[in-house]
Amino acid sequence: MAGFKNKLGPIKVCLERDQANALLSMLDTMVLGGSECAFGDMAKALRDKITRYGKPIRRGDMDEVLIYFFDNEAEKMISLMGLYLALTARDIHDYYPEIGHRYRKWLGNSQAAEQTKAT
Repeated sequence: MAGFKNKLGPIKVCLERDQANALLSMLDTMVLGGSECAFGDMAKALRDKITRYGKPIRRGDMDEVLIYFFDNEAEKMISLMGLYLALTARDIHDYYPEIGHRYRKWLGNSQAAEQTKAT
């Protein structure tokens, strides 16, 4: 049985029914919108994996889907989510200047990238 789990991937994700439907809807949109691009192929592969290997479970009165992803699949899913949200979300706060302060200190640069471009 241990060998079977390794084939599933190490990243366990359990989604409520509405969450799974929203995720699959996003992937469907990405498949349709990216039919000529690599991200369309990635979205199709992930959608197919979830619908084929996702395990429907019931906890009490809650319907859920359990799916295991490999590292590279989780990486693709997060990238696709970021792209989808960037294209569809409204009034997004710019967090970029708040990201990576510890790296800027190590690099000797405490200025945000936007500030360094202006000079």
